[in-house]
Amino acid sequence: MSVNPNEIKLVNNVMANVTRQKIMNFLSSGNKSIGEIGGEIGKTAFDFHLKLLQKANLIEIEEGTVKLSGYGKDFLKDKKEKNGSKTEDLFEVKPIEVTEIRHLLHCIADSSKFRVIADMAPPPGGYLRLFTPLFPGSRYSDRINALMIQKEEIVTTIYGTGKVTMTMIKSESEAIKSLQDLKNIINQAIAKGVVSASREKAVAEVEPVEINKSQSEER
Repeated sequence: MSVNPNEIKLVNNVMANVTRQKIMNFLSSGNKSIGEIGGEIGKTAFDFHLKLLQKANLIEIEEGTVKLSGYGKDFLKDKKEKNGSKTEDLFEVKPIEVTEIRHLLHCIADSSKFRVIADMAPPPGGYLRLFTPLFPGSRYSDRINALMIQKEEIVTTIYGTGKVTMTMIKSESEAIKSLQDLKNIINQAIAKGVVSASREKAVAEVEPVEINKSQSEER
């Protein structure tokens, strides 16, 4: 983009706000009505955010329809090219809920502990990989789209289908708390819209046999 320094400064100031970042990313999939944008990002100071984006020449508003300007499209393209290796966008990811705990079974290795099977909705699908940096020591397998997280004794595996398994759980109340903590960590990252990917290259891919082995030992 060929712009003067004042325009660059204005755009950078406008785009420093998470809500306006979400609006821009929402518009990247196509034109939206003002109502659609309000429903997606909330209506707090909604008009104010749109006016700033319009002032920065990032969007155009006509008869209730909002779209990216040519400059706005170039801005997102440049941002993706420059920062694609450093951050992962979560703006299009919906907040998750743990809908139910389907099974609470005794672990074979330790009958005083439990193995939990639960469901997450909506299923993370292809976005699951983006959650890896949120959990220190976690490992992701692209082949089966699963993320394995270990915290002390507890091993949690999240699948792209939305299935969640946990082993070495002491009680149902601990299972509920652990699943709530998991949900909160993921949803906080989704609310921010971006998660650092600085650890991604250091995370080793887990072979399917490794995950299956760790789970079969508990069955």
